[in-house]
Amino acid sequence: MTIKGRLLQVLEKYIPEKLANKLWEKASSSFAKGAEGTANVFHNATDGVRLESVWRNVEYPVLKDNVNLIYHDVFR
Repeated sequence: MTIKGRLLQVLEKYIPEKLANKLWEKASSSFAKGAEGTANVFHNATDGVRLESVWRNVEYPVLKDNVNLIYHDVFR
């Protein structure tokens, strides 16, 4: 996780959820736009990806066209 992501994990405990979600979306978009080459994606094989997740709605749409994504299923 990026430094920005770690900071957001701490901040989200103290700010309204709606604001935290917007900050995560902005950070995720920035991260995805800066990615290049190949990226490994680890998904929970049991639960899948939530339809409302930042990954699905913000990061993936940017990454899918610009990065070679390699998917891995994780079993917990």
